Amino acid sequence: MRFIITMALVCWASLAWAEPPRNPNLASDWAMGHGSSAQAAFSARPGPTGQGSATLVPYGVGVKGTSPWLVETGRGALYGASLTHLFRYRTTPDLVFETGFQLTRVGSISWNIVALAGRGGPGLIIVPQPLGLRPAVHRGSACAGQDPALLVFEDRDGPLRCLRQIRFDAPTIRRLCGARGEMGYTASNVVPLWDGSIAVPAIFRIGGARVTYLVTANPRSGNLIACVQVGAGRPTNNIPVESLGGGRSALYVATDQALVRIDQTGSTMTRRWSVPIDLAERTGTTPTLVGFGRDRFVVLVEGICAVTGVFSGRIACSNRDASRLIWVRRDGARPEVGEVRLPGFIRTVENSPATDGRQVVIADYGGYRANRRAGGVVSLAWDGRGFAPVWQAPDVQMNGVLTISGGSGLVYSSGLDTSRRIVARGLIMHGNNAGRLGYVAPVGAPRRFLDRGVNTVILSGQRGVYSVDEGLVLLR
Repeated sequence: MRFIITMALVCWASLAWAEPPRNPNLASDWAMGHGSSAQAAFSARPGPTGQGSATLVPYGVGVKGTSPWLVETGRGALYGASLTHLFRYRTTPDLVFETGFQLTRVGSISWNIVALAGRGGPGLIIVPQPLGLRPAVHRGSACAGQDPALLVFEDRDGPLRCLRQIRFDAPTIRRLCGARGEMGYTASNVVPLWDGSIAVPAIFRIGGARVTYLVTANPRSGNLIACVQVGAGRPTNNIPVESLGGGRSALYVATDQALVRIDQTGSTMTRRWSVPIDLAERTGTTPTLVGFGRDRFVVLVEGICAVTGVFSGRIACSNRDASRLIWVRRDGARPEVGEVRLPGFIRTVENSPATDGRQVVIADYGGYRANRRAGGVVSLAWDGRGFAPVWQAPDVQMNGVLTISGGSGLVYSSGLDTSRRIVARGLIMHGNNAGRLGYVAPVGAPRRFLDRGVNTVILSGQRGVYSVDEGLVLLR
């Protein structure tokens, strides 16, 4: 298929989307890795359109490494957690690096960072520091100490200041959760709940078996609140959450064996249901909430292939003959489960699906290195019986976590073109031109500008930004 720059229908895009619900405790329109507690990868802001441009805005001295996630706060500060540092940029009037704070002595990954609004106190930036890191030494700082922990920073001007750590030491978690065995990869990510508390996965090992627990904490006091056993297996990258009203939350935890719903009210967490899911490898993706009214689902994507080496980027493939979109109806004591085969060009899915609440958009993932064989994007929507394709773009590579802009009606990311150069793209979401280009900007050579699966954040002024090894790529 031949793709063209098309502006028709973009002007009415705001009529076509329905914004996923946003947790009021989040600091801004894009306050955590996927944009909302629903993990929707959605922004209401309009992104760039037409023929665009890209500029590299470097990190400061000593800051290095790609950032998996970027978060923005309401005061125009953009934070990222690189392989070694927490850093901050100013976003208005221009994008400018301001400061950094070394988190670890060796490279590692915090799967997401969260920006919380300053309700009754300062705005907070929460950075996971999972078990197994080598934390940097910060004598005299609240960040001094060992993993696993959450590092809580104040969202303010000046140097980055660590307010406190929320520690997850093994004896305390064993007592709180009734867990047995050895603590595994704990505090790898953090999820905001609708009452202002946060939830963190904890993993324990007994021999070759693993059990996942969910622990809640107060981010302002640092106190642990409650724990519930999710079940056997390891959790996937992140956890979508929805409001049940009155400050209550429902969390949907996907492990490599099941999807489990946990209902949370204050200091009480209860397993509502667990749905076994036959995953050949692992989903490599964040479960995402989609749908309205009676048709409300959690969707997961299982690729034929998945990244199985966090540091090496190694991709392993299963013996399945097609990747799958798996859907689970959220309501009911025994949820309905279904699946649909994805097109053959969707093989590796390490980046999470994006949704505007109705359409789900999925891209094939090229991996940590430039991979010209990867590529293709598909969008699906509920048709009353299952999820069916709406449009396809099989010859377009979009390597990062997709980001939908409700304001411009485009879905953004970047990837290789036919000349093996990185190009940022925005595909039209709705109408007769859906799947065609509504934005394109040449970026540069893959060795400097490959996104490696990170997300694109939509800034004010129809700008976008994503991170690379040397800094942030500003898209206009």
